[in-house]
Amino acid sequence: MFRIFFSVFLCVNIMFCVPQNIQDEYDDICWNCYDPSIPIQNFLNRNREILKNLCFKNDVNACMMIANLYAKSGNDFDAQDYWQKACKLGNKDACPMVDSK
Repeated sequence: MFRIFFSVFLCVNIMFCVPQNIQDEYDDICWNCYDPSIPIQNFLNRNREILKNLCFKNDVNACMMIANLYAKSGNDFDAQDYWQKACKLGNKDACPMVDSK
């Protein structure tokens, strides 16, 4: 019986959390490199839909990831949506990033 509950718990966690391979790839982006736009665009091209879906399933880490990626690539307009969502989900670091306009 325990195995069934554990398996269900694990499946639910995997479905609504940023997968470890995406987290590792995100962590490997050199944010301070001279021109990080290529690794950021490559990451966005591969993982944009996954992160969007996770964000709209209330995964605050996915919201922050995609907001930071959009901001670093110069797309502040789209970043605002994800910072706002992350702020609503309780990430206080995202709240100051939301434009008050």
